[in-house]
Amino acid sequence: MYLILRNTSVFFLVTTLFGSSILLPTELIYKLMLALAFGVMIYAIPFTLRFFKIPLNNASELLLGAIFCFIYFLVVGLILEIITFTGNTPDIFKLIGIVTVTEQTLNLVYLTIVSSVVAIGIDMLYKAR
Repeated sequence: MYLILRNTSVFFLVTTLFGSSILLPTELIYKLMLALAFGVMIYAIPFTLRFFKIPLNNASELLLGAIFCFIYFLVVGLILEIITFTGNTPDIFKLIGIVTVTEQTLNLVYLTIVSSVVAIGIDMLYKAR
């Protein structure tokens, strides 16, 4: 249960970092459902790797995490249209000083990369201590 809640907080962290480039639903219950679904999805990565008998290491977790995140945000954002991807530059890129020409698809890719790296990175740090 702790891992699901930790990954739920990762969802809120990443969506806060992206700020104006994505729009979440205004109701809190929908935000919580999206975050819990993300947390359960990230929690399922090691079990999926074991099921397919793939070695459980950092690279395989990061690769499957990126695939899962891309599918999650594709389904939630572009198919179900619960999350709206805008054409704005993500707030974290503005903070760092990176100016990019963005569109919805690039925001989806950026969100996938950042969320999978943060979620799996926190898991790697937790295992290393």
